[in-house]
Amino acid sequence: MAFKFRFQSILNYRRHQVEIAEMELARAQHQLILTEEHLETLKAKNEDAENRMACSLQKGVVGRKLQLWRLYLTDIQSRIDEEAQRAEAMRLAVEDLRVKLLEANRKKKSMEKLSNNEEQAWRHKEDRREERELSEMAMQMHTRRPS
Repeated sequence: MAFKFRFQSILNYRRHQVEIAEMELARAQHQLILTEEHLETLKAKNEDAENRMACSLQKGVVGRKLQLWRLYLTDIQSRIDEEAQRAEAMRLAVEDLRVKLLEANRKKKSMEKLSNNEEQAWRHKEDRREERELSEMAMQMHTRRPS
Protein backbone atom coordinates (compact mmCIF):
# COMPACT_ATOMS: atom_id res chain seq x y z
CA MET A 1 0.00 0.00 0.00
CA ALA A 2 1.43 3.39 -1.00
CA PHE A 3 1.25 6.62 0.94
CA LYS A 4 -1.41 9.05 -0.18
CA PHE A 5 -1.35 12.62 1.14
CA ARG A 6 -4.86 13.73 2.05
CA PHE A 7 -4.25 17.34 0.98
CA GLN A 8 -2.42 16.55 -2.27
CA SER A 9 -4.74 18.74 -4.35
CA ILE A 10 -4.01 21.73 -2.08
CA LEU A 11 -0.27 21.04 -2.32
CA ASN A 12 -0.52 20.87 -6.12
CA TYR A 13 -2.46 24.14 -6.14
CA ARG A 14 0.16 25.84 -3.96
CA ARG A 15 2.95 24.58 -6.21
CA HIS A 16 1.06 26.00 -9.17
CA GLN A 17 0.70 29.34 -7.37
CA VAL A 18 4.47 29.45 -6.84
CA GLU A 19 5.07 28.79 -10.54
CA ILE A 20 2.68 31.58 -11.50
CA ALA A 21 4.31 33.99 -9.04
CA GLU A 22 7.76 33.10 -10.41
CA MET A 23 6.62 33.77 -13.98
CA GLU A 24 5.00 37.08 -13.05
CA LEU A 25 8.13 38.18 -11.20
CA ALA A 26 10.38 37.20 -14.10
CA ARG A 27 8.16 39.08 -16.55
CA ALA A 28 8.14 42.19 -14.36
CA GLN A 29 11.90 42.04 -13.85
CA HIS A 30 12.39 41.79 -17.61
CA GLN A 31 10.16 44.81 -18.19
CA LEU A 32 12.08 46.73 -15.52
CA ILE A 33 15.38 45.92 -17.22
CA LEU A 34 14.02 47.14 -20.57
CA THR A 35 12.73 50.34 -18.97
CA GLU A 36 16.05 50.98 -17.24
CA GLU A 37 17.91 50.40 -20.51
CA HIS A 38 15.61 52.86 -22.27
CA LEU A 39 16.20 55.37 -19.46
CA GLU A 40 19.96 55.01 -19.88
CA THR A 41 19.60 55.54 -23.63
CA LEU A 42 17.63 58.72 -23.03
CA LYS A 43 20.25 59.96 -20.55
CA ALA A 44 23.00 59.29 -23.10
CA LYS A 45 21.01 61.20 -25.74
CA ASN A 46 20.58 64.08 -23.31
CA GLU A 47 24.29 64.20 -22.54
CA ASP A 48 25.17 64.03 -26.23
CA ALA A 49 22.72 66.83 -27.04
CA GLU A 50 24.13 69.00 -24.25
CA ASN A 51 27.65 68.48 -25.58
CA ARG A 52 26.57 69.27 -29.13
CA MET A 53 24.75 72.39 -27.93
CA ALA A 54 27.86 73.50 -26.01
CA CYS A 55 29.94 73.08 -29.18
CA SER A 56 27.38 75.07 -31.14
CA LEU A 57 27.47 77.83 -28.51
CA GLN A 58 31.23 78.03 -28.85
CA LYS A 59 30.86 78.40 -32.59
CA GLY A 60 28.30 81.17 -32.15
CA VAL A 61 24.80 79.76 -32.72
CA VAL A 62 21.98 81.87 -34.09
CA GLY A 63 19.07 82.60 -31.69
CA ARG A 64 16.53 80.32 -33.40
CA LYS A 65 18.91 77.38 -33.44
CA LEU A 66 19.65 77.87 -29.74
CA GLN A 67 15.91 77.88 -29.04
CA LEU A 68 15.53 74.58 -30.91
CA TRP A 69 18.37 73.04 -28.87
CA ARG A 70 16.69 74.11 -25.64
CA LEU A 71 13.33 72.72 -26.77
CA TYR A 72 15.00 69.45 -27.73
CA LEU A 73 16.78 69.25 -24.37
CA THR A 74 13.57 70.07 -22.52
CA ASP A 75 11.75 67.33 -24.42
CA ILE A 76 14.44 64.75 -23.66
CA GLN A 77 14.49 65.76 -20.00
CA SER A 78 10.72 65.36 -19.72
CA ARG A 79 10.97 61.92 -21.34
CA ILE A 80 13.75 61.04 -18.89
CA ASP A 81 11.55 62.12 -15.98
CA GLU A 82 8.60 60.08 -17.27
CA GLU A 83 10.78 57.02 -17.81
CA ALA A 84 12.31 57.40 -14.35
CA GLN A 85 8.82 57.51 -12.82
CA ARG A 86 7.83 54.44 -14.84
CA ALA A 87 10.99 52.63 -13.69
CA GLU A 88 10.29 53.49 -10.05
CA ALA A 89 6.72 52.22 -10.36
CA MET A 90 8.06 49.02 -11.90
CA ARG A 91 10.59 48.61 -9.07
CA LEU A 92 7.74 48.81 -6.58
CA ALA A 93 5.71 46.30 -8.60
CA VAL A 94 8.70 43.94 -8.74
CA GLU A 95 9.10 44.21 -4.98
CA ASP A 96 5.39 43.47 -4.48
CA LEU A 97 5.66 40.43 -6.74
CA ARG A 98 8.75 39.30 -4.85
CA VAL A 99 6.77 39.46 -1.59
CA LYS A 100 3.92 37.56 -3.25
CA LEU A 101 6.37 34.86 -4.37
CA LEU A 102 7.83 34.57 -0.88
CA GLU A 103 4.34 34.17 0.59
CA ALA A 104 3.42 31.53 -2.00
CA ASN A 105 6.65 29.67 -1.25
CA ARG A 106 5.96 29.84 2.48
CA LYS A 107 2.48 28.35 2.00
CA LYS A 108 3.81 25.63 -0.30
CA LYS A 109 6.57 24.70 2.13
CA SER A 110 4.12 24.43 5.01
CA MET A 111 2.04 21.95 2.99
CA GLU A 112 5.17 20.03 1.96
CA LYS A 113 6.23 19.84 5.59
CA LEU A 114 2.80 18.54 6.55
CA SER A 115 3.03 15.98 3.76
CA ASN A 116 6.48 14.86 4.90
CA ASN A 117 5.31 14.59 8.51
CA GLU A 118 2.29 12.53 7.51
CA GLU A 119 4.42 10.30 5.29
CA GLN A 120 6.89 9.69 8.12
CA ALA A 121 4.04 8.83 10.46
CA TRP A 122 2.59 6.49 7.82
CA ARG A 123 5.99 4.81 7.30
CA HIS A 124 6.43 4.39 11.05
CA LYS A 125 2.96 2.83 11.29
CA GLU A 126 3.71 0.53 8.34
CA ASP A 127 7.03 -0.50 9.88
CA ARG A 128 5.28 -1.36 13.15
CA ARG A 129 2.61 -3.33 11.27
CA GLU A 130 5.27 -5.29 9.37
CA GLU A 131 7.14 -5.98 12.61
CA ARG A 132 3.96 -7.34 14.19
CA GLU A 133 3.33 -9.55 11.16
CA LEU A 134 6.90 -10.85 11.20
CA SER A 135 6.71 -11.51 14.95
CA GLU A 136 3.45 -13.31 14.49
CA MET A 137 4.90 -15.41 11.68
CA ALA A 138 7.95 -16.23 13.79
CA MET A 139 5.72 -17.27 16.69
CA GLN A 140 3.65 -19.48 14.40
CA MET A 141 6.77 -21.10 12.96
CA HIS A 142 8.17 -21.64 16.44
CA THR A 143 4.97 -23.24 17.72
CA ARG A 144 4.71 -25.55 14.67
CA ARG A 145 8.16 -27.04 15.16
CA PRO A 146 8.12 -30.55 16.47
CA SER A 147 9.82 -30.92 19.84
